[in-house]
Amino acid sequence: MKRPIMFFVLAGFAAVLAAIVVYSALKRKEAEVEQARVRTVEVVVAAHDLALGTKIDAEAVKMVRWPREAMPVGASSNQQAFLGSVVRVAFVGNEPLVASKLFAGEKTAGVLPLLIPTGMRAMSVPVDEVGDISGFVLPHSRVDVLVALSESSGGGSSSNRAKIVLENIEVLAVAQTIEQTKDEPKVVKVVTMLVTPEEAERLALASHEGALRLAMRNYNDSKIVLTPGIDVPGVLKAYSNRPLPAPPLQAVQSAGHSVVRPPRPVEVEVMRNGQSREAIEFVNDTARVRHDDAGAGAPAAPPAAAPPAAPPPSPAAAVPASSVAASAAKPAGAAFMPVVKMDPALGPRGKTIELR
Repeated sequence: MKRPIMFFVLAGFAAVLAAIVVYSALKRKEAEVEQARVRTVEVVVAAHDLALGTKIDAEAVKMVRWPREAMPVGASSNQQAFLGSVVRVAFVGNEPLVASKLFAGEKTAGVLPLLIPTGMRAMSVPVDEVGDISGFVLPHSRVDVLVALSESSGGGSSSNRAKIVLENIEVLAVAQTIEQTKDEPKVVKVVTMLVTPEEAERLALASHEGALRLAMRNYNDSKIVLTPGIDVPGVLKAYSNRPLPAPPLQAVQSAGHSVVRPPRPVEVEVMRNGQSREAIEFVNDTARVRHDDAGAGAPAAPPAAAPPAAPPPSPAAAVPASSVAASAAKPAGAAFMPVVKMDPALGPRGKTIELR
């Protein structure tokens, strides 16, 4: 008799203990739900994807609970506050509606004016397949605008020149497309860009005077680069190892006659024996020696003749060590004759100077 009674007592104790555990768990869960309800608030969200220009109606929105501390700025719990508004920026499903992405006024001039911030302007320019980068310029791309035009000089002549006139400009639309749903190139003839009034004036003149080209930017690259532009001679110098041409002789009018100024010489100073020094001046391929030591009474050596029409030597012309050693062996009063020689090992215009 005692064994069955003990069994029932233990079973009853276990049942009571289980009931207490279950009840505690349910109460704890209920408290957590209540705390979560207190920390959340109902907000108006998009019931489905809302494209640009969509008018908000009762079927376009719904109410969901949202964490109170993570509630977006401009969100609301009142559906009536958003009904009748027009979407300025596309929404995805379950995204909270915010006032900054909606237009609450009357839409009378299409969707594009909704995308233009205050103080900015939307301006269209003509492009072709090349200027449009084969159709890869899409809405919200960032581009630089280049213009190639003919520049007139004071003497009546003109020269062609290219220059970046606008940088980091946002593209609002391509043709009649203001929202690209597919990332596919589309060749168009007109591109609309977002510019300031001053940039609009610059863009209008550039479009009228020359040919426009668009250079696409990385979305993360907003650096403004200052460039001087480039003309035809500058283009031809690119990737060239040819030195700059010799500076022309300048004629100065003075009292009825002209005075011709020779080009500026390049001077190289040579020291001998640590006591005397010489200065060698180069004009084109002609060298002239000038003694600066007080004890040397010898006259300066005559210039080494060379074709006067040759271009000037590179300022970095090398002086071999052998010539310097040879100069040290001569007496302090002796005159040195510099001889300029072409040295292909130093480059196409490389030269060496021998002192004899």
